[in-house]
Amino acid sequence: MNQPQFNHGIQQLPWSFSMRSHDYSGGSVVRLASRAASFTAAYQVGAFFYEFPPNNLLLALTGAGILWMGRTGFNRGDAFAANVDSSLAVLHTHICAATILLMWTCWDVIFFKKPSVIGAIQGMITGLVCINPSQSHVIQGWAALVMGIASGAIPWYTMMSLTRKLKILQKIDDPLGVFHTHAVAGTLGWALTGLFAHPSLCSMFLAVPDSKGTFSGSKGGIQLLEQLVGASFIIGWNVVITSVILSPPHV
Repeated sequence: MNQPQFNHGIQQLPWSFSMRSHDYSGGSVVRLASRAASFTAAYQVGAFFYEFPPNNLLLALTGAGILWMGRTGFNRGDAFAANVDSSLAVLHTHICAATILLMWTCWDVIFFKKPSVIGAIQGMITGLVCINPSQSHVIQGWAALVMGIASGAIPWYTMMSLTRKLKILQKIDDPLGVFHTHAVAGTLGWALTGLFAHPSLCSMFLAVPDSKGTFSGSKGGIQLLEQLVGASFIIGWNVVITSVILSPPHV
């Protein structure tokens, strides 16, 4: 409910530029902001404990394919031009998504002794989310591969294992695992962007001086810290505002 106004405002805030937080394809807008708000709302409403088993894998695969194809145009279009920047965005999108799809399937085989179509779809979606903040102007191809591997492990663990251990995750109604594939993966993407940001690629899209990640010589991990602070502000703002909106009126 508060997402559209907040999303426009957060991208215009002077401090986000002065802090040099990177968000190429709206990772803060589409992922962190909306998922923090939806998680807060789901927690306040409570879980219904209904079972929603998949009933049409063909349609699920069709939708996943359309989503992946559409994300190609979505991420490429963020460069506002047909250039090297947009080409790298497409390349890195496919590298990360394909890597995590394989990683998620491998984890399913290792722990559950068989692959899962739904798991592969979840993995693909997680990869598309994780690569959002960096895309082309921040990272190199090898970094997109590493991001795919990392986002194939942490969100898988939170969805398949941590959910059964943490009571707070059991109190929300999340049959599609959106918290894990979007909130966890989105936060991970922001953090990894602070590690892998490359100064030459950063300057192609956003003219911010001395913008580089920890692995490119950032002193004291400043870019990583800026990414984490930006993500924390986005999550905190949406949790607070959503809680206020959903709080019962006092008569």
